Amino acid sequence: VHLLDQIPGVRCDGELFHFLLLSPMGFTRRLPKRAGPGVRAYGFKLLSYQLMDVQRIRRPLAFFDRIGGHGYSVVHLTRNTWDQTISLAKAHVSNVYFNNIGDTQVLRLDPARVLKLLKWNDDMLAYENEVMSHVPHLTIDYDRDLASASNQQSTIDRMCDYIGVLSAEVSARMRRTGGKDGLQRVENIEDVVAHVRRSPLSHLLPRELG
Repeated sequence: VHLLDQIPGVRCDGELFHFLLLSPMGFTRRLPKRAGPGVRAYGFKLLSYQLMDVQRIRRPLAFFDRIGGHGYSVVHLTRNTWDQTISLAKAHVSNVYFNNIGDTQVLRLDPARVLKLLKWNDDMLAYENEVMSHVPHLTIDYDRDLASASNQQSTIDRMCDYIGVLSAEVSARMRRTGGKDGLQRVENIEDVVAHVRRSPLSHLLPRELG
């Protein structure tokens, strides 16, 4: 979202479906008109659980077909399920989802809570993949295309080409909460891994941890 917003003529909003809407389709149709002058491409971030659990859209294929008819293109952003789960678990504990400044934090995670989140994320990905198998879209993989700053420009170039606008130079302004140089570290990660390893979801552990 932050990278796309740096492109002249492009506006990308965040999670507008976070709260229940009276008419999700009508809301989606009106959004580009409110984007402001000079905006040539407008979009927003939509999470699968918001579609399924918050808005309770029971016919997602019809939803995507209708917004496609209103000019929207779909970009499916995926991420390694384990990393996504750990990131979400840390955010729940610290209430920090992204940042560009701050001191390093040391966190403790509840292994049982992480396992529940892992199952939830795995189910959401299965739901997304099933829906996306019927919807024209561009796939962006976070680990391959966005995690490293060296890949971000080419990824944005590809996205701009997909939505039909000229690209421009972009740079990340947020510091990751995870990873070797991130803001947060899990002090009991061995306990979390051991708990998942004993579960039916052990196959979702990265190879180096499994």
